[in-house]
Formats: sequence, structure tokens, C-alpha cells
Amino acid sequence: MGGVLYRDDGVRAYNGNVIGSTCNTRCPGASRSSQPGDCPDYLQQVENATIMQWAGLVGGGVLTLTGIILLAAAPSRAPLPQAHLTCGSGPGDWGISCAGRF
Repeated sequence: MGGVLYRDDGVRAYNGNVIGSTCNTRCPGASRSSQPGDCPDYLQQVENATIMQWAGLVGGGVLTLTGIILLAAAPSRAPLPQAHLTCGSGPGDWGISCAGRF
């Protein structure tokens, strides 16, 4: 996301670089060597941000794919023991006893 915002800033600066109050842009769409003033810096910013965008996109894809592979290849966990409760007759005629394993 940082690369997108950085590139957008460079594009806006390049396109919005006007002379005075007229609508004539100072940065022409010509070769880099013939650009006046700060225009080559704006073009360089756009190129650097494009590289940042692609690196972020590829890096995110690699991390996502790695996570999927790790989840798929992870060993299965042993089942957890179940709680067990039993009740039966206890001491004497009316007694009840219960035992449990948790």
C-alpha cells in the first residue's frame, strides 16, 4: 500500500507542476533528459514506487502461498481425550457414587 501512495504522490506532483496561474504544465511528456526543474525527480519517484508496488505484490503472494503450504503440510494433532463420567451404586442400599476422568 505504501508503494501505491508513494507513486500516486509522484504522479500528482508531476501532473500538477504548473507555471503560474495558467493551466500549462511545466513537466512535458517528453524524454527524461529534456525535463525541466524537478520533473526528473518526480519521474524517478514514480519508477521507484512501481518497483515497490511489484515487490509488495510478489512478497504478499509468496507469503500467502507459504502459509497455505505450511497449513497443508502440518502434521495432524492427536485427538484430545474425552471427558468420561460414570455413576453407579455406592456404599449401602441408598448410596450413589460417581467417578469421572477429565
